[in-house]
Amino acid sequence: MLSARSTRMLAVATLSLGAALALNPSQAFAASEGNYSIGSGSCTAIEKIELHWVNGAYHDEMANDPTQNSASDPYWCRFTVIDNGTTIWSSAPPTGSGAQSPWFYDGPGHSMKACVQRYYNGTPQGSPSCGPLN
Repeated sequence: MLSARSTRMLAVATLSLGAALALNPSQAFAASEGNYSIGSGSCTAIEKIELHWVNGAYHDEMANDPTQNSASDPYWCRFTVIDNGTTIWSSAPPTGSGAQSPWFYDGPGHSMKACVQRYYNGTPQGSPSCGPLN
């Protein structure tokens, strides 16, 4: 049988844990926010994953931000955002402006990554370089 003091201590510990979890709910769905470098040489970008306020709650959103788009003809760069295996944004063809993609909702039901691919005369060179799947 627990003493009255032990019962109070257990109650305080339980409430403290509950409060800590309630004050930091982002850990439940915010696994990998950050900036991730992708690509190499004349074709590089940053996969950006940030928490944004979407439909009344914080959820991850992703963007592909080209940082180096200086391949010259016959080489060119293609920057993409892929969701559940489908390309939802592409800078190419041709190389596009080099501007950041729009932010895309990456909440429940989405599995996204940003990629960079180098081309020569319209033919992909090697495999795309992609950031982490989120």
